[in-house]
Amino acid sequence: MPTWLTTIFSVVIVLAIFLYFGLSIYQKIKQIRGKKKEKKKLKERRVINNVRYVFNNSVYFFNSTYT
Repeated sequence: MPTWLTTIFSVVIVLAIFLYFGLSIYQKIKQIRGKKKEKKKLKERRVINNVRYVFNNSVYFFNSTYT
């Protein structure tokens, strides 16, 4: 096999290895960011639901005390 062909194959293999590790690290970072966003959304939903619960109960309380 000619040396230039061996060099090309070696470079391609090394680039493929770097690409593989780079993509795996990128996927992990993306996964961690996604989990943080999910936690933030869940926390926002809990706050909104708590506000609704308090508001609805206060409306019932005021309606029952003034009638």
